Amino acid sequence: MLILTTTVLELTNYFIKLTYPVLLFFFYKRFIKNRDDVIGVLTVFLYSCLVIFGWYIYDFSQNLMDQRFVTSFGDTTNYGFYSNFAVIIAFYYFLRRKEKVPGQFKITIPKIFILLIIAGVILWSIRHITSIFVFVSSLLLFALYLSRKDLKPLFFILIIFIGFSQVFGNVFYSDVMEERISKELEVIQGDRGQTQALHGRASRWTTLFQKYNEAGVVSKFFGYPFSGKPGLEMVGITPHNDFLRILFFTGIIGLLLFLAFLLGLLVRIKILYWSDRFLAYAILALYCLYSVTTLPTFYPGVSNMIFVVFAFIALPKKIHGNEIEKSLNYR
Repeated sequence: MLILTTTVLELTNYFIKLTYPVLLFFFYKRFIKNRDDVIGVLTVFLYSCLVIFGWYIYDFSQNLMDQRFVTSFGDTTNYGFYSNFAVIIAFYYFLRRKEKVPGQFKITIPKIFILLIIAGVILWSIRHITSIFVFVSSLLLFALYLSRKDLKPLFFILIIFIGFSQVFGNVFYSDVMEERISKELEVIQGDRGQTQALHGRASRWTTLFQKYNEAGVVSKFFGYPFSGKPGLEMVGITPHNDFLRILFFTGIIGLLLFLAFLLGLLVRIKILYWSDRFLAYAILALYCLYSVTTLPTFYPGVSNMIFVVFAFIALPKKIHGNEIEKSLNYR
């Protein structure tokens, strides 16, 4: 009886996790009517990050800068997710700073500077390479957008980057990057097995692909569950790659539909107001980068942020046109 109850609870847990992103997107499709709704969600999320940063302070008091494998906050990837979300939202609000919108959260250069320091310390301490890549990508995209409107903040960012490189560059590389890069180079040179690539993820992918290929034609096209075999590891956290998890769960058909969905969002971004385009590109890039080595849609908090922006991008062209006109009137 206990085993049956455990199995039912486990299956229910997976059912909620697997269907949550889809249901969330369609919920946001009904909930998000315009940009103001999105900004409301972003603002609440930005304030909620104060709790996350407070929790990090507790972990820091226990383990200092060694947060890679020891944390009281679920897993260290959470810190990476929330830090990058906070940075992207702050960047977005800064790009909108000249729009005199009542109640809009005000982000200034000093606030961004403080946030970058906090996020940088957190990312350094968790040593999560993907989170660091997302952080750098967001910073580069922000710098690109700044260069179109105002060069002063861009110079400020360049000064920070150069200063950090000069003072902490060598220490950061040896403490965070060197071990991981050396292992990948060993794989390329043949000193380590190819299955050890990407921090050992290639080994998981090889094993899971073998099971997927042996499951039959129907399972390949419509998902491993159609094989009728137990396979929670195929659709759960084991793949450590969201695209592969979707492939195993929904088959080739499901993955192609999802990729078409992402491509459709990418194409629609061009109809957004310029600052909204930054938000859309940044969140889409965040999702794609994290999906290579993690499972962002398995984290409810992450899905909440990703899909609210996706739903905003998917709004009718007429609404986006109204938002552009409204933004021009606010300036």
